[in-house]
Amino acid sequence: SGGVGKTTLAKIVYDKTAIIGGHFQYPARIAVSQNYNIKELLIKIIRQISVKEEQISLGCQDSSLNTEQLLNMMDDSQLVQIVRGHLNKKRYLLVFDDVWRTGAWESLNIALPPGKEGSRVIVTTRIEEVAITSCSRHQFIFKVSPLSSSLSWELCRRVFKVPDYSCPPELEEYLRRTIIVLGLPLAG
Repeated sequence: SGGVGKTTLAKIVYDKTAIIGGHFQYPARIAVSQNYNIKELLIKIIRQISVKEEQISLGCQDSSLNTEQLLNMMDDSQLVQIVRGHLNKKRYLLVFDDVWRTGAWESLNIALPPGKEGSRVIVTTRIEEVAITSCSRHQFIFKVSPLSSSLSWELCRRVFKVPDYSCPPELEEYLRRTIIVLGLPLAG
């Protein structure tokens, strides 16, 4: 389900890993979404994993074209080969956020070579079939659930840093209804 913190959790893991650094040679975080374009996603990966211009222009006779023009002229299979070639035998961390279709995952997965031991791919999705398809071992599927209304209320109180929070009863009633409807009204 939406709004339970999947993206936030993946971002925290990605950011912490990027801060620690050194372990992953090539980190990338890509928002996929419902209306994805595989070519655009592959180009985003290429940009984030810092593929050198020489690797992109390899075999191109027209030296007047810049990197963006070259990438836009390529078809999906050429882009896949660039990603695969760059990540092959390297340790990478890729986060694919908000994947809605198994087809999107399958199109991205083709571009992923067997990485160096320790490479990781994180996929966030609200679709169970996508989670199952993208995870070779089902024990690595982590389901994020909305907070209960009492935990949501406690979080709300902590955010406002008032241990004995008191407010007008009509406002408290409104806040509690909002928390119940939204599940988790606040993001960090």
